[in-house]
Amino acid sequence: AEMYVRLSRHRTYEHVGGFIWTWSRLLSRELFSEHGIWIHSRLAVAMAGQILSFVVFIMIILYGTNDLANEADSNIRKIEASETPGDAKNFALWVMPTGQMIRQSSYTGLAVATTVG
Repeated sequence: AEMYVRLSRHRTYEHVGGFIWTWSRLLSRELFSEHGIWIHSRLAVAMAGQILSFVVFIMIILYGTNDLANEADSNIRKIEASETPGDAKNFALWVMPTGQMIRQSSYTGLAVATTVG
């Protein structure tokens, strides 16, 4: 979000705009009384719904990643305990990602996607 500088009546500059600035002014009701910006209730509910659905989506991704990582660790233990000949077992262990690898890549990707997008 772009931040704009506004010159107030007292010749001081104020940074306006942005996500946190807008929500703090919206919740304190200064957005309409000071700046004359009216947000319809449907739009406010839609914005709150987007934030709530984003949080729920993140929680689903985190739990899904954890389950997938636990399953990968379980499969690695099964491969290690199997009676498969050495080269096939080593190849299977080489291509199978560990739970730690899955968690790190997923959490890093989620953090970057959340920050960028």
